[in-house]
Amino acid sequence: MGLLSLIVFSTYRLAMWYGSMLVLEKGYIGGPVMSVIIAFMTGEMSLDVQIFVGFSLFVPSGTTNALVGQSGSGKFTVISLLERFYDHVAREVLIDGVNLNNLQLKWIRNHIGLVSQEPILFTTTIRENIVYGKQGATDEEITAEKTLANARKFIDKLPQGLDTMAGQNL
Repeated sequence: MGLLSLIVFSTYRLAMWYGSMLVLEKGYIGGPVMSVIIAFMTGEMSLDVQIFVGFSLFVPSGTTNALVGQSGSGKFTVISLLERFYDHVAREVLIDGVNLNNLQLKWIRNHIGLVSQEPILFTTTIRENIVYGKQGATDEEITAEKTLANARKFIDKLPQGLDTMAGQNL
């Protein structure tokens, strides 16, 4: 177990180091670099492990649903499969009878939302954190997202509003 942990955490360290070098030396933007690192780590953890043997989930079309349960029960894994953070190995994942692999990744991620267990703010402005999932969002969409997150009053009271750096003395 110790050796496995050493390998996993060494891989995380390498990914974080390399990502920071891309940001500092090559001028990459932190958000996309962090997304790649998270996708890499998620993919790494899913290698050669079969999960959800005999699992089936039916969600009626046009409904809004939430997955709830104990930590480690597979909620994030289900959403990760639906949002194609990694692809399924066996069987099929279908949306309205269409294989998930036949749908455009951008369309999937625009229609399926994920609220992570651990909130993460990228080291950029509040505006850029809000539009991270939808580049080119309008001011009306940003306002709607602030309201849905119950953060509109708080953000509007900040000296620079949406242009305040996330996590900056908040």
